Amino acid sequence: MPCESSTPLVVLGLVAAVVAGWYGLATGSRGSLVAASLAALAAVGCFVADRAVVTDREELEALFPRLAVAATNHDLETVLAAVAPELRPLREEVDKVLWQVKPTDVEVTRTAIEVAPDGTQATADVLVRLRGNVIDSGTRTTAVAAVRVSLEKRGDTWLIVAAKESRVGFGGP
Repeated sequence: MPCESSTPLVVLGLVAAVVAGWYGLATGSRGSLVAASLAALAAVGCFVADRAVVTDREELEALFPRLAVAATNHDLETVLAAVAPELRPLREEVDKVLWQVKPTDVEVTRTAIEVAPDGTQATADVLVRLRGNVIDSGTRTTAVAAVRVSLEKRGDTWLIVAAKESRVGFGGP
């Protein structure tokens, strides 16, 4: 696809099919009916191709909500599987945070992704809201963090190779 979404091409193809079909039926032109059929087939083809092909950007856009669900479900294994194995300090920090604050809700509220032209590295600016219970004090808290995440594609898997918080805010329940 020449763009991330096939929606404009699908809409254009369907509009062309309707117009050509209407003209073909109104005038009895077989050529217009053939053109309408081809335009409809092209629109369906664009739709199918868009659903069949997952771009790196689409894969990364799905990664962060999947990690948020894993954190909410206390699935530390899934969260750590997204972090490069050699980043022991980051892996330990994730483990520590998820142990200290038992999340009841983790939500990715904003994601801006830039994929390098060669498709092997990416940067994501992610805004995350975490609600949970602080184990030490037994209180409920909400934290909002803006995080810049660097990712690297290894084989078919995107791994987090660095993460830096740019701002963190805490609030009440």
